[in-house]
Amino acid sequence: MCFYFVRRLIVYIRQPNVFQNTWEQYLSPFNKGLWIAIAVIFVLLTFGLFATDYLGHLYADNRKDQLLKYTIVQSTFIVLAILCQQVSSYSATLISILTIRYQKLPFTSFKEMLEDGTYRLGLLQSSAELDYFEKSNDSLLQILNARMISPVKPELPKSHIEGLRRLCNIEKYAFLGPNSILKSLLKNISCPVIPIPQAYIPATSAMVIGKQSTYMRIFKHTYVSL
Repeated sequence: MCFYFVRRLIVYIRQPNVFQNTWEQYLSPFNKGLWIAIAVIFVLLTFGLFATDYLGHLYADNRKDQLLKYTIVQSTFIVLAILCQQVSSYSATLISILTIRYQKLPFTSFKEMLEDGTYRLGLLQSSAELDYFEKSNDSLLQILNARMISPVKPELPKSHIEGLRRLCNIEKYAFLGPNSILKSLLKNISCPVIPIPQAYIPATSAMVIGKQSTYMRIFKHTYVSL
């Protein structure tokens, strides 16, 4: 009997200390073009409010609900108050940006990893992952294998924990392996590491066992629970 397991081979790197928050984010509301647009809108809204109120009084024959008049001064202050509310919204956004720092990843996919060109890629020696790269028909994976894996094939780590520890000891090193296994080993390394969300390979593994095997019930139970 054959059991199939779907797993994800994903790239891990050491957590970078670079964040996306920049002064451009803080100063973008003070852009010259933006303030010119605000000034134009301010004038248009002020005169628009005054004009509609004037026309309303002109054609409403002094109805009771038209007794309140918006002079040019009143219209100016009303529009100014609305714009001040937008400034308070900017203040809240600025506080949010300063409080939450978004990490900037050096790359998010295999393609970007190749374009970056500064990272080394490692995976397990004599493993299914290595065999997958060597026999893949995907042009991107073939280039990765030719540039990053084949030249250092004798130096590839012999265990998953060794590969993860290299993330801490070697600058700009990336390690690819089964996500479930790597996650379980993270507590055994000395530095924070993170997975690259789009740099992964979906993989299917199979295990063949005899019908009379003592492990059959265990596999069936695990399969049903999944």
